[in-house]
Amino acid sequence: MKTFVIVAVLACLPAGLSAQVRGRRPPPRLEAQARPNRAALERQILQRFVEQSGREIGLNGSTQTRLQQILNESNARRRQINQEGVALRQSLMDAIRNPQTTDEEFASILTEIDGLREREQELWRSDQQALSNELTPRQRALFTVRWLRFQENIRDLIDRRQGADTSSLGPDAQAAARGGAGGVLSSRPPGS
Repeated sequence: MKTFVIVAVLACLPAGLSAQVRGRRPPPRLEAQARPNRAALERQILQRFVEQSGREIGLNGSTQTRLQQILNESNARRRQINQEGVALRQSLMDAIRNPQTTDEEFASILTEIDGLREREQELWRSDQQALSNELTPRQRALFTVRWLRFQENIRDLIDRRQGADTSSLGPDAQAAARGGAGGVLSSRPPGS
């Protein structure tokens, strides 16, 4: 399972993120080469996750296939939201570190975060509606718990891998930078 989660983390990281964290972008050629492999790896990881979840909650093959389709369809939107969240979180951290940041700049960043959070909530609702068309309430509850754990494991591994430098911030700001405590841009369902 640990290997599965590590592979999942690598697949869910935005392309070139490790280089961006160190302050430089990977060469465009390498980034372009990584995209097809990344997409295939993401599909493979989701398929494996659905198969394992399906066995655990008693789904038949056709329901597993439909579940896979649902996740694949929302994955691009989820990835975009996550990438925007990383950028907004970095903008907020930069603003916090800069004593010259104006209240208007903070307000603008926070408004963008609110909008992104609304899009995240809409994606969650859309996914839950699609799942409710395929699963019984009990199956959906079990699947949702597995999905949230999976996402949390991915976030934890990403946090460790990134090793974000938040040492100059207080504990609350450090948690926010990691997306912790139901963080601004976590993949936890809003309000949980």
